[in-house]
Amino acid sequence: MRKKLKIIKSYFYSKTFYHKIKSFLLSKISFILRKYYKVFYTIKEKNNCLESNEKGYIFTAFGENFYKECINSVRILKKTTNLPIHLITDQKEISDSEKSLFFSWRYMPNLHVRSKVDYISLSPFNKTIYLDTDIIVVKKIDELFKLLDNFDILATLDTARKRENISKKIKEYNNIPYSFGEVNSGLLCFNKYAKDKILKKWPSYFYKYMNQSGGWDQPSLRILLWKSKASLYILPPEFNIRSKKLLEKVKKNKDLFGVEHMSPRIYHMHLYDDIYKKKINYDMNIKEMIKEATKNAYDITY
Repeated sequence: MRKKLKIIKSYFYSKTFYHKIKSFLLSKISFILRKYYKVFYTIKEKNNCLESNEKGYIFTAFGENFYKECINSVRILKKTTNLPIHLITDQKEISDSEKSLFFSWRYMPNLHVRSKVDYISLSPFNKTIYLDTDIIVVKKIDELFKLLDNFDILATLDTARKRENISKKIKEYNNIPYSFGEVNSGLLCFNKYAKDKILKKWPSYFYKYMNQSGGWDQPSLRILLWKSKASLYILPPEFNIRSKKLLEKVKKNKDLFGVEHMSPRIYHMHLYDDIYKKKINYDMNIKEMIKEATKNAYDITY
């Protein structure tokens, strides 16, 4: 019986119509949940005053393992900030000690592995820093809220700039220049305008291309940010340091990202060491210049 069910499942999964129906139904469920989210278990708020809702952090944690990872991340975060933290989760049993970590929380059902796409715009704050459950904040980052006075969205550049495999499947994604790379969705800072006018539209792009993107959220986020002409600031890489294992994986996956992925476009250095000391009286040809620049350049890791 299990074998037959597996065969049936494989058959449907291989068909385009299955994925179209699945993404359509999930998009409608997502819309209803976001529209009527207040009917779900709420929320405990330590203070209902507007000042408390002005700025804060949010997490989305679905599934027991990710919830436990989230609790560890929040405990570390609270060593660097006194600002409120909001949680959206599908976990119904939360201990009193875990509840004490949060300013507020809300129960919402898990739709898929990237459910943050559906719920990130439900932040109760006017200025929000969203963090994935695997984020480990080791120094105070509250200063990022001040940047949201000048920019609508803050993010870090992802190791995937423009994926060749996705470009072949999604025209809207492919039409965006390589220089407008994907941002990493594990750290997103946004103000009220971005929450209401930009991120609320993320689910529609995500579900539109759910099958073509393999369920990854960043390709749809790239399209959203490009089309919305968002006021976007790219933070320095020290605000999102990834693992060595991930970087090795990126280097090996040239078949997915393309041979031109993260290849140098511009070198910025003097090729003559004594340029400030004396007159340069010799020339290099173009091949020599590029060779010298390549030899002296550091590796691109972000």
